Amino acid sequence: MKFLTNYFWIFFLLAILIGIFVPHSRLLSPYIIYFLMVVLFINLLKSDTGELINKIKNPKLLIYLTLLILVIVPVIIHFVFGLFLNDEHALALLILIIMPAGMAVPVYASILGGDKELALMLSVITSLLCPLTIPLLIYLLVGIKININLTQLFTNLCLIIFVPFF
Repeated sequence: MKFLTNYFWIFFLLAILIGIFVPHSRLLSPYIIYFLMVVLFINLLKSDTGELINKIKNPKLLIYLTLLILVIVPVIIHFVFGLFLNDEHALALLILIIMPAGMAVPVYASILGGDKELALMLSVITSLLCPLTIPLLIYLLVGIKININLTQLFTNLCLIIFVPFF
């Protein structure tokens, strides 16, 4: 296991290259959920449990950054770039910027010497909230109503996020 945590960047780089060069692989698509679970599990192995608990006990920074990631920055960017882009491009940009912090963010934080525990907590929190914030922001900012199967989405999110914790 120590080999995997020490040289995770090799597996991570390999996954990025596979994603770039084989983006729609029918062979790998059914396993994406499991790949994400492994990424989160390895991030948990590399994280300090005490630091994770401290982040939860003092949630002000987590709340602020979550609002910044999921609401404040997307709204500002939508209005600023909406002045220069046509409707289709503005909608595409909005969809891109309202996405949660990805499961790869803690890996980047670890590689770059950042706060990997904070990055991990933000990945988990924003991933759990995005099924609610994405349709809401698209409706409020663009007026398009999106129907999402929340039961299936939350089931998949819970598998990806909570299974690696156990």
